[in-house]
Amino acid sequence: MVPIDAEGTVTSVMSQGKDAEVQSGGIRMKVAVSDLTSLADPVDIRPDEQAAPRTGYTGDLGVLSEFNCFCFTVHEALEAVDMVLDRLILGPGRTLRIIHGKGTGRLREAITESLDKDPRVVSSRPGAAEEGGAGVTVAQVRE
Repeated sequence: MVPIDAEGTVTSVMSQGKDAEVQSGGIRMKVAVSDLTSLADPVDIRPDEQAAPRTGYTGDLGVLSEFNCFCFTVHEALEAVDMVLDRLILGPGRTLRIIHGKGTGRLREAITESLDKDPRVVSSRPGAAEEGGAGVTVAQVRE
């Protein structure tokens, strides 16, 4: 388990309050609630603010196996995929499922081209039907 120090927003709590889904940039992670720490200072929050609570996560990267960049611009998606690959190679996981949607295909093409040139990536392929088909690219990273 490789600890990380990331900021994000809790989007849901599941597993009878034991796990939470945290969105950090374009990355969605499932983490143990016990690994979360609040970053919001209660004194700084005005009652009329409706912002979701920000959290920090110091758990492991093993859960980092899926990245959703649907509705990102090509530039945003490529920057985010680069960041996700950096984090993925530090953890025990080696497979990344990138959800980009079908749309015009520009995002899929840009991601595929970027993965083909990336030295951290061993291979990439379109998702199988049960993985999301043409709306998904699956990448394998080096050990």
